[in-house]
Amino acid sequence: MRETMYSYWRKQPEVMQSIIAGRKAITENFVSLYTEQDPDRIYLIGSGTSLNSLLAAAPFMEHVLGIEVTPTAASMAVDMDIFGKRPIFIFVSQGGFSTNTLWAMEHLSRYPHIAITGDSESQLEKQSRRHMLIGCGEEQAGPKTVGYTSTILCLYLCALEAALRTGKIHETRYDKLLSDLSLAADNMAENRKSVEAWFEKNMKDFESIDKYVLVGKGPGGITAKEGALKILETVRVPAMSYEFEEYLHGPIQMMDEDVAAIFYLTEDAADKERMLTLAKWHRKYSAYGYVITGDTTIMGDHVLHVLKTGNPFTEVFEFILLPQLIGARIPGLVRLNKLDTRKVLQPMFEEMPVKYRPGK
Repeated sequence: MRETMYSYWRKQPEVMQSIIAGRKAITENFVSLYTEQDPDRIYLIGSGTSLNSLLAAAPFMEHVLGIEVTPTAASMAVDMDIFGKRPIFIFVSQGGFSTNTLWAMEHLSRYPHIAITGDSESQLEKQSRRHMLIGCGEEQAGPKTVGYTSTILCLYLCALEAALRTGKIHETRYDKLLSDLSLAADNMAENRKSVEAWFEKNMKDFESIDKYVLVGKGPGGITAKEGALKILETVRVPAMSYEFEEYLHGPIQMMDEDVAAIFYLTEDAADKERMLTLAKWHRKYSAYGYVITGDTTIMGDHVLHVLKTGNPFTEVFEFILLPQLIGARIPGLVRLNKLDTRKVLQPMFEEMPVKYRPGK
């Protein structure tokens, strides 16, 4: 049976659990590189959903390893200044054929580096001195879901295993963080059911929405970026993402009765009530205002409750499910009266490839 975005979406809990179980083998090539080089800075290079994964993974990696971790778009990496006496590079592409990531790796190959892909037979692997697999396989359905969460988890585990091997964290700290990630994977199985049930109740609303804004703080703000991309590239309506305070400083002017807002509610006490106030004000002027939270005392048909571990670094796994599901389900439920991009993009990419093809 042909895999779809929806079927990949449903696989995420099991894939996360599998990656955690196989973490030692999956991360060994990175841990060996890290141990050999003792880097004082890490650069993460990718594009699209891979780049969004890197943006999400970087804060956890910094937290665990105690060094600066810089995520950068592959198209900008070639000309950027390189800092640190012992930098290493991680090039990430789930399919392993993104031309801009391959170009960046070619230009930066003088530095110690590793390629991370979902596919074991990719051009990125062939051109890299070292390689490791994400652990989810190649996602064939186009817009990435399991590839996004798996890449983040894989990089989290790379940092954890490297920190343990080099003595940067003790086993007690390692066990606690690993336990949080394992709980996030277990919770995702329940959250998948909860999100889908809630979506079914609100499906008619989502069939009508043609403008989105996603707002969050910390990990929620980072997750919003990928959530907006998923909606934009599938439902093909305007979808924007903002960090909470940045949304208040100008973009809030877009608030209108036909604008849907998804608020990723922070657990930070300094801003939780402020975000709730914002959500309430949005609901005064638009029926399309939604809150995603782990706080079961917050009630309403517009509130989606998810299980949370209490560790802010796992919020990316807890918050991403709804926009992924919107992207997986809504295009099949509504007639997209839009340009047939397949007819436009295929000949355009023949002339201007974004995926590697031999001889091109």
